Amino acid sequence: MEGEEGARTCNGRSWEEYMYWTHFQFTHFCRFLHSDFHHSLAIPTKFSTHMSSRLPGTVALRGPSGIDWTVGVAMSDDGTLFFNGGWKEFAQDHGLQAGDLLIFRFNGHSQFDVLVLESESSCEKTRSYFLSMKQGPPMEEKKAWGSAAAATPSGAGSEEFIPSPEQHDGNVAGVDDGTGGSLPPIEIDVDTLPPHPPPPPPPPLLPSCPPFITKLSNKQAKKVLTKKVVSLNSHRGASTPTPPPTESKLGALRLAKLAVSKDGFLTVMKTTHVERTFYLAIPYSWMKKHMDERERQDMILTLGEKEWPVKFKLRVNKNAGGLTNGWKKFARDNNLQPYDVCVFDIGGERRGGPDPESSIMVLKVQIFR
Repeated sequence: MEGEEGARTCNGRSWEEYMYWTHFQFTHFCRFLHSDFHHSLAIPTKFSTHMSSRLPGTVALRGPSGIDWTVGVAMSDDGTLFFNGGWKEFAQDHGLQAGDLLIFRFNGHSQFDVLVLESESSCEKTRSYFLSMKQGPPMEEKKAWGSAAAATPSGAGSEEFIPSPEQHDGNVAGVDDGTGGSLPPIEIDVDTLPPHPPPPPPPPLLPSCPPFITKLSNKQAKKVLTKKVVSLNSHRGASTPTPPPTESKLGALRLAKLAVSKDGFLTVMKTTHVERTFYLAIPYSWMKKHMDERERQDMILTLGEKEWPVKFKLRVNKNAGGLTNGWKKFARDNNLQPYDVCVFDIGGERRGGPDPESSIMVLKVQIFR
């Protein structure tokens, strides 16, 4: 009995507890929302105890829409972790209410997938699947490159780190087969994917009018029309929200998750990638595993037989980086649109020799639409 009991414990914990908290790639917890959830949300004590050393000061919360919200992680005096900076925006955008149930799935590094169930029906909150992308500049994790994680709160807006919710090796996207294993990568001919749907027709200048409007004189009608035109023009300078993804876009994301390899990552395109700033953030965990710490590096993107030289820039604090010069040409040459999915993988040997300090990394790209 004594030997059997010893085999069932490890470091004071049961064998099952030890295996779950130290070897499982994904861990979960849930939270019922009370009335004080609007500005911060406490993480369960047991999860905090086991995971505080693995959590960075900034994480990505990914809702059912596949979009990331950057949220700070801080620690209270009693050692309990909680979400703070950025949590308010996540809660508002998802229309969270007291009584809702949130189920969190932690990927082992810096991302939580969040499932939202509403209090009234105990079913999923459907609006959480149809949110537009609103994030700002790239996420900055509040810890030094390669250092131990620190629970430093941060409310800075950021660009999502988009390896998919299900990941291989904690760094890159993969697909869980439901048994704890992962489905192997598959070859997909991206040329067979459907083209971009035509853009929707522009809305009419004036809304439908009730019958009494016809009684207006020509002078009055002209005045109303002029006011409408001025009102429309006054808003043209403002950015137009990205519409929710179509079913075909969601299907493209599912195909991309099947295609990504254990040494790759995927990114769902949003407006900042393909229209405005033309900046593509690279996941921190992938950079840490596959790249050195040079502030600026040359890289090559390949798609089929074509190549595009691009520049990689590491941010000053060395916690985030992405593609800058050259990415705009790649995006335009390939007509990238919001919600297209790009899968990146290491494209063989480095150009110019194996020395990472003097050679150029090649990334092979697949596009899913």
